[in-house]
Amino acid sequence: MVTAEREWQWKDEGEFAGHVGDPLYYDRVGADAIRAEGERVVKLIEAGDFPFDGTHTGFRAGAGWATPRFPGEMS
Repeated sequence: MVTAEREWQWKDEGEFAGHVGDPLYYDRVGADAIRAEGERVVKLIEAGDFPFDGTHTGFRAGAGWATPRFPGEMS
């Protein structure tokens, strides 16, 4: 999770660790790849690089944009 001030923290670490090796989630190789990607993104956060550089912070959806909805079986 990242705040507007670029402070960050890992989220749900215990849940993540509990899923390693579960066939419905990921094995150790997959978990290591996920963590490596997280560490790559942390470097972007700390450096203030895109998308953590403040660009696009004023974006607002157009008034005519519909709110996305999940298909019936997923809601």
